[in-house]
Amino acid sequence: MKFGGIRNRILAIALLPALVMAVGIVLVQMAAVKSGGGNYPLWVLSLGLSGLCLALGALAARHIGGQVVRPIADMARAVERIGKGDFDIRLDSGAGGEFSILETGVNDMAAKLKQGQEMLEQRIEETTRLLTAQKEEAERANLAKSRFLAAATHDLRQPMHALVLFVAALKDRIHYPEVSRIVHSIESSVTAMQGMFNALLDISRLDAGVLQAHPQDFYLQALFDRLLLDFTPHAMEKQIRLRIVPTQSIVRTDPVLLERILMNLISNGIRYTSEGGVVVGCRRTKGGVRIEVWDSGSGIPEHRRKEIFQEFVQLNNPERDRNKGLGLGLAIVERMARLLGSQIEIKSVESRGSVFSIKVPRGNAKRLVDDGTPPVALRRRQLKDTLVVFVDDEATILEGMEVLLSDWGCQPIIAATAVGALAGLARASRPPDIIVSDYRLREHENGIDLIARIRERYSADIPGILISGDTGPELLREAKDRGLHILHKPMRPAKLRALIDHLVR
Repeated sequence: MKFGGIRNRILAIALLPALVMAVGIVLVQMAAVKSGGGNYPLWVLSLGLSGLCLALGALAARHIGGQVVRPIADMARAVERIGKGDFDIRLDSGAGGEFSILETGVNDMAAKLKQGQEMLEQRIEETTRLLTAQKEEAERANLAKSRFLAAATHDLRQPMHALVLFVAALKDRIHYPEVSRIVHSIESSVTAMQGMFNALLDISRLDAGVLQAHPQDFYLQALFDRLLLDFTPHAMEKQIRLRIVPTQSIVRTDPVLLERILMNLISNGIRYTSEGGVVVGCRRTKGGVRIEVWDSGSGIPEHRRKEIFQEFVQLNNPERDRNKGLGLGLAIVERMARLLGSQIEIKSVESRGSVFSIKVPRGNAKRLVDDGTPPVALRRRQLKDTLVVFVDDEATILEGMEVLLSDWGCQPIIAATAVGALAGLARASRPPDIIVSDYRLREHENGIDLIARIRERYSADIPGILISGDTGPELLREAKDRGLHILHKPMRPAKLRALIDHLVR
């Protein structure tokens, strides 16, 4: 802040009377000299008196300016520091009078601001402690929810998995039309229950923040092959076409999340398409790849396209038929797309069909991750005499799998532990064609270590399939590192048979 202008104005005001007086003396003397011939010494004396007046005026102005300007300057500097947050400053210039009142006012203002600042900091500290406590409580609740989900993912899937196996085995053994219709109804109900169970677990894991994206570079065709293998039976059952256009694209994203997104989109496409079919393909875009799922279904009205991404919303299911799911599929898709840093785009024409698309970054061939899944053909062969080791710690699942594998023509070795599996192989006197094991076993064993032991015994890279209710990324990465394939519970028997067929071939 500049105070020179104030000082100069005060000096000018103080000097003005002296200047007027000096000029008056000079004018009077000049008039006297002009009229009477003048008196030179008097002229000089007048000039001297004028100069003395100006000097005294200057001294007076300086004194007055110092008495007025200094307190004002001190108060101005104090106010400036208070404005910058320095509330500890105090004025004590001893100026007296009105300036003393102003200084007291400035000091009181600084003290009150200091008090207000301390109260505000105290409230902020208390609020911060409260928010921290609430955050810690929420994190504990989130951790508890995550633990529940982990337990539910495994424990609740076990009986569902066994039920699916028994229904599949029963279906292959029933040849009476009336009984077959009942079994088919049971299978439909189990399939619907399985889909709803998976959807609820997925949405819960997304809400809990358990799922995280782990991007990597991979061939998109490997994922397309798995989708084709998985959904072809569903399309054939509805008598519609499913076509997945081959691609050489390499993408960089989380393969598990992307697969879940495409599975939901393809499943919806098949569910709501009565004639025509579903086509999956991709297009190269600037810096990325756009994956599209086309269907020839009923289409979506424009005013309801945002609504379909809400939870429990189904446009063509007013009767709430549970065979059509819970209406969580697109809500899951939208949230998973956000985890990938992308979004779902939709184009649709009513009565003609829809296209859902998601854009993912293009990958780099130098950073490719081999996921152990080569392109798959859909040719089927008989599994007769295929020696399959199956290990699980649930008796009902073992019973159901033994029936299924036998019906498929396999020679099953069924065991609950690694010791039992090795004992069964000793009796078979030849290495197995494939090993199928649950991930969680008894006595702190797991399927990954069991498959490794059997491979080591025969010094052979025997194909292995891991069945698990766990969907965490750590298990997926470990399985891929060991060259294992993963099927998640509840597992569809048709998918297991197709994968065994592919691996033993």
